[in-house]
Amino acid sequence: MLIKSDSIIPSTREELTSVNDEDVKKDQEMVSSRLTGTSEEQEEGCGRTSKSQRHISSQISDRRLGRDSAFSYLSDITEIKPHLLLCGAVALRGNILEELNVTCVINATRELPDTPLPNSTEQDTLYLRVNVEDKPDSNILQWLDMVTDIVHQVKMAGGKTLIHCVAGISRSATLCLAYLIRYEDYSLHDAYLLLKSLRHTIRPNSGFFGQLIEFEKQITGKQTVWMIQSDYTQSYIPQLYEEDFRRFRNLRQRRMESS
Repeated sequence: MLIKSDSIIPSTREELTSVNDEDVKKDQEMVSSRLTGTSEEQEEGCGRTSKSQRHISSQISDRRLGRDSAFSYLSDITEIKPHLLLCGAVALRGNILEELNVTCVINATRELPDTPLPNSTEQDTLYLRVNVEDKPDSNILQWLDMVTDIVHQVKMAGGKTLIHCVAGISRSATLCLAYLIRYEDYSLHDAYLLLKSLRHTIRPNSGFFGQLIEFEKQITGKQTVWMIQSDYTQSYIPQLYEEDFRRFRNLRQRRMESS
């Protein structure tokens, strides 16, 4: 039975102050524009994929995301656990959900339409929309208990959950991190390192990371990630991002010096 949970929207809202992630915003805008492709493009099927791969290509047309494109990662579906997949919306083409035996889809966006479900399994597919924007002050914390419970219940029933947002970078990654903390006994620090090793582009916005820190403390009574003030952005970021910011700053300086 298809269960749509658009109406299950908690009313409380927690205001958090943090930095806007401009790079993630650009990715979202790019993906949203690509989702409005031509009818011919929308009808293109997906190639058969190997379930044993960590990154499962959905074979998006080269016209949309060329193999050499800086955004080609958006067409990947990443296996976090055998029962948990993560991706951006562009990856959901053709019959990929049916091929991967997905039994639960969590759409972690407010702005995208409902995720198309396989016709043959629609009555047996659980569907949940996590109605949240990718903004630092959006309250994603209120969804973490519900989402992690659902992923766990689907696993125990022998099913498989796919979580997606627009780009598979911020909102969906936040939900996967919360699940790893609550049901797979990871610290936030180790969960992030695992997810980063599997999908190197993940980067929950700093507001979401602050809420994950609170979630970890609620679940484990411990804190393994701290927010620090970045010299580069003059704002607070998780210390796990510091090296990335430093690397980006050095790269930018080298480019300026060579120009």
